[in-house]
Amino acid sequence: MKCPKCGSENTQRLKLVHEHGTQTIKVNSTVVGGAHDDSFLFGAGRTEAKGTSQSTMAKKAAPPTKQSTGIFIGVVVLGLLCFVGGFGWNIAGGLLIVGGSLGISSALAFNREQWPQLLKTWQESWVCNKCGNFYHQALD
Repeated sequence: MKCPKCGSENTQRLKLVHEHGTQTIKVNSTVVGGAHDDSFLFGAGRTEAKGTSQSTMAKKAAPPTKQSTGIFIGVVVLGLLCFVGGFGWNIAGGLLIVGGSLGISSALAFNREQWPQLLKTWQESWVCNKCGNFYHQALD
């Protein structure tokens, strides 16, 4: 696959750039200790840390993400609590329910209608390792 900008054949799919530049990290640690003063003291502890490390290029080559509905569900629940809670917040509760519902509907529509094409374009996209050009080129 030749880069359309510089003609180099030193190119990679974005999927590979993203995968190779992303690492999952898991660290476990156990500490044991003791002390002696007027009495003997003993203690132990265990920690665990998890995370992800990602290169700058892997972040740039990341796939498109679906829109989350979580915050909108929270807004609807808050609206329901205001609306049925008898706090005299019926109008605010109703507005929160309507706004949250519109947000959920919008996110679901994006995930159903736009995200699949964005993902397909990403799967067919490349980066040139010589000039750094990102480009879309489907293989036939």
